[in-house]
Amino acid sequence: LISELSEHFSIKSLNLQNSYFLQDPFPVMSYILINPLSKYSKKIDEIIFLYHNSWGETRFEVYNNPNDLADISVRIINGALKSDMDSINALHITSSDPFSGTKDFHILKSSITNMFQFFTGGQDTVRQRFLTMTGNRFTLFSNTVKQGVPSPVSCKQYSSETQMLYSISYNRGIITRIRADEKMPEIGHLAQILSYDSDDSIKIFFDEGRKFSRIYLLNERGALILLRKKSEQLALYLASLIAFADSTVKHVIASNPKSTLVKDKGMIAVYKIETDTSGKKSIRKHDYRNDSMIKYHTEKIFPVCLSLHLLDTGEIGYRFTLPDGGFSEIFSRAEIESTSREISSLMESVDGYTFYPSSVNLEQSGIKMYSNFTSFAFSEKNRFEMLIEKNLGLV
Repeated sequence: LISELSEHFSIKSLNLQNSYFLQDPFPVMSYILINPLSKYSKKIDEIIFLYHNSWGETRFEVYNNPNDLADISVRIINGALKSDMDSINALHITSSDPFSGTKDFHILKSSITNMFQFFTGGQDTVRQRFLTMTGNRFTLFSNTVKQGVPSPVSCKQYSSETQMLYSISYNRGIITRIRADEKMPEIGHLAQILSYDSDDSIKIFFDEGRKFSRIYLLNERGALILLRKKSEQLALYLASLIAFADSTVKHVIASNPKSTLVKDKGMIAVYKIETDTSGKKSIRKHDYRNDSMIKYHTEKIFPVCLSLHLLDTGEIGYRFTLPDGGFSEIFSRAEIESTSREISSLMESVDGYTFYPSSVNLEQSGIKMYSNFTSFAFSEKNRFEMLIEKNLGLV
């Protein structure tokens, strides 16, 4: 270890700028040392974060929780974004035996290195999100972009994949670049889904569970939206979602003739996620046009249009189709409880009526970006349904 530090951790190789001293110090060259004093452990017992900072100081910090690697990684990445130091010089990860020879160590090292390269790769005018596991927590690393200027990277940890994905499921049209850590088996299926990302179509992926099914929607702006529905309603929901997607694409192309969706005439592709006996997931194209259950519900579905309105308060208001073909009054999220009671009454009295929208009206959405891209319509559909489901006790 001493030999390695002597070769790769020399403060003489730093090129410190005068401007660095006008801001708080940040890591410029870092070492993550795992179990440096342990010769027996095959898990992470101790982490030493050793680094040269932008003021020319050498510091170290000691941690004992693997989840702390998330905050350490954020500091290293943000330091590299300021210093332009590449991953070869800015980041080193090492461990003592026997942990250094384990699969967990090699996955950890690869994950942190890939994440570093993802955020420092030069596409800093695009909102970026990296999904991974840190310790035993689902972890989201992300930045935002305002007026072409990227913010520092931050991270947030979650106890489940569902919580993590819901946190990124609301989008208004900003282009997004998302990567899921394919080395982590817990989210390997997300890496597979994101490998289908392109700007010329809408992709719908469904994973049928015993009680609840998950639907993942990937749109032309790189947004990933999670929709979770009862499995007994999966075919009905897919029928309404495909119809809604078709309606949304038509609105977007009419509003924005330069939309990337024009290239493939707004193609909608559906994929089924399958799980084998070992728990490994795979994805295959699903011919929804010849799926008998989806065809049945497509023919029988009650046409419900969701109309989105920009209110004077800046909030989004909703209107939806009533059984007689008319529209409800415009209501806000604050009025969702009384609206839910009305919807419940309609579902009990009108056979086949559902609150799952099969089309959208964006004419009153107020902001051009909302009608130029599909992100806003899909996000508000998801929010509308989740609010109703919560008040009806369906989740």
